[in-house]
Formats: sequence, structure tokens, C-alpha cells
Amino acid sequence: MSTHASHPAPETGGPAVYRPRQPQKTVLYQVVSQHYPELKEAWDSRFLDRYGPLRTVAQKTFDGYLACGLLERGFARIRCESCHEELLLAFSCKTRNLCPSCGKKRQLLFSQFVSGEVLEPVRHRQVVLTIPKRIRPFFTWNRKLLSKLARAGYLTLRKALRDVTDQPDGHPGCLACVQTFGALLDLNVHLHVLISWGTFDDTGTFHEASRCPDPVALQEDFRERVFRFLLAEGAIEPDVVFEHARLGAFRLRSEHWPVDRGVRQGGRWSRRPHEPPRVLHPRPDLAEEDRGGGRRQGPPQVRPLSSQT
Repeated sequence: MSTHASHPAPETGGPAVYRPRQPQKTVLYQVVSQHYPELKEAWDSRFLDRYGPLRTVAQKTFDGYLACGLLERGFARIRCESCHEELLLAFSCKTRNLCPSCGKKRQLLFSQFVSGEVLEPVRHRQVVLTIPKRIRPFFTWNRKLLSKLARAGYLTLRKALRDVTDQPDGHPGCLACVQTFGALLDLNVHLHVLISWGTFDDTGTFHEASRCPDPVALQEDFRERVFRFLLAEGAIEPDVVFEHARLGAFRLRSEHWPVDRGVRQGGRWSRRPHEPPRVLHPRPDLAEEDRGGGRRQGPPQVRPLSSQT
């Protein structure tokens, strides 16, 4: 019995071969195994006020990752019915985000499901909606607000697409994901929305958007909806609404999706202090034959945080 097969590699024309991972040799595993116990012990004194409590799901993710792919933490015995050779397959953690191996598998399966079972063969865009820094901590302490944020984003885009398609009762297809961190793993609550660029009527007929919605009107509508439910939940005071309505601190970015082979096609916007955000519209749609590259990668919502290094 062995922990790996002895068949020739696929590139030689032979059958597929199982190559066991060695996660304990990766930089990520070494960092987590060395510093996670210290992080857990110091969390309340150093990070509680800024990031909230260390959630149970996060602790389970760390613990699961440290056991992922290790034979001593559990395995299945696999036997070939033809040659009767046996090998041991270590259990995987199947956690979200942290584990590069399980994250990549989740990404590929989710991308296949979305492209094959969810998305209609119509034009789509990815829209990113962000909120001001001052109100982001409220979502950390009360995570039930995140679902309301996602709904506010959907209703904002639905209203805009109804207007540009002249379909007052139309509904766009939408896949929304709330993300609570930025590129530096800092607190950055925002929405990634994959949405059909048009609406479906009651008969299932798709009405493509004849023009782009007004980005300023989109931002104003999104801001109003967010502040409305935050006030209703008692999360903020009216003076916060007044301040951010004056500065225009909500932001929007839009880009076509799928993105060809992972290269961002959408324009980037920037703003000066105390200046309302502006949106640079992306280039025309990608050719149909180029759409497969983005689907193989999957939406940004499900890409793993780190690579297997």
C-alpha cells in the first residue's frame, strides 16, 4: 500500500496519476501553524475593538486547514478494482477562502455550476458597490446587516435596469456576493454583483439594456437604500447620513463579465478628496469566443485568497 500511484504521468500518454499534496511544506501552512495560536490568544486584547470577535467559523477554518491533506489527521483507503493496488487519500478540510487547494476546487465547481446552470446566454456585467469607511464597522458587529446590504444593491440595480429597458415589471438575473475584506485583508465591506445587462419579462423574454444607467443616479439610490435600512435597524444616527450625503462617499465600478483570461477589461476610476466619485465605463463587449476564459476562472467572489505556495 502506498500514498500515491505509480502510473506514468498524463503528459506521457499514460493514465492519470494521483500526486499527494504536502501542505506542511508550504509557506502559508508554516505561517498559520506558527502564528495562529498566538493570534487566537491575543485577539480580544489587540483586535476585538477594531474587527469584532474572532468568529467561530473563522476558528473552524483555521483548525480545518491545519488538518487538511495530512494522513495523520484522517484518510480514506482507495483500492483499484483492476490491479488491486491501494493508496491512501488524506481528508480535505473543504473550508472557504483560506485553503488554496479546497478553495480552487470550490472555485472551479462553482464556476461550472454558475455558467452551466444559472446564467442565461445573455450579456452580463460585474458591478462592484462599496460603502464609506465610517459605516463599515457596523456590519462587522452586526452581520445580519450584510444580507440587507446585498438586497439594497440588487434593488438599486433592478430599478436602474428597469428604467433603461422600459420594463417596469422586469427582473434582471443576479448573483450577489458580500465581501468584507480588501486586497490588503483590511476591513472593506462591499458587494460584487454579477447581473444580466437587461431584464426578463413574465414570459421569460430578455430585454437588453439600450444604454448604461446614470452612475450618479445609481450611487444616490444605493446610498439612500443603505442609510434607510441602517436607520431602521438603529445602527447609525441621522448626522452620519447628513455627512456622507454631503461628501458622496459611496462608490461604484462596473465591468463586463466574463473577463477574458483573467485580464481586467473594465476601466478604473479615481477621485480626489471631497469630490464625488466618477465611473469610467468599460470597453465594448468581449467577443463571444473570448468568454470562456473568464468562466474557467470563475467570478471574483469565489477565487481563493492565496495560491498553493
